Amino acid sequence: MADWKEVGVEASGYYFKILRKTTNYDEALDAFEDTINEKVEEEGIELEQSWEVDLPTNAISDICAGVIKQSKEYGNEDTIGVLHSHIENKLYDAIHEYDAHGEDQFNEWNKLLEDMIK
Repeated sequence: MADWKEVGVEASGYYFKILRKTTNYDEALDAFEDTINEKVEEEGIELEQSWEVDLPTNAISDICAGVIKQSKEYGNEDTIGVLHSHIENKLYDAIHEYDAHGEDQFNEWNKLLEDMIK
């Protein structure tokens, strides 16, 4: 069983590593997404939509916790802001476009992610 917090650490680690070498945010966000999706595939989880829609809420919470941990160590205001917005938008879409997880859960994730930008 995957350690989803470690997946969040790894995914955001690739994101920050790419941004240390280049300013290509699209490439960095693709690496972030690819890392999560590769772990989902390794775990044998079939996604109907995307990780933020189909993974259990506790796995998503753990991914967010890992991202926050890595952000505090390696991020700066700009790099953290872009990643924060990316994740927040994905979770918003999961709730409002796919009716996944519920509004209360989105609010909990939003509060958790606020730690990234503090």
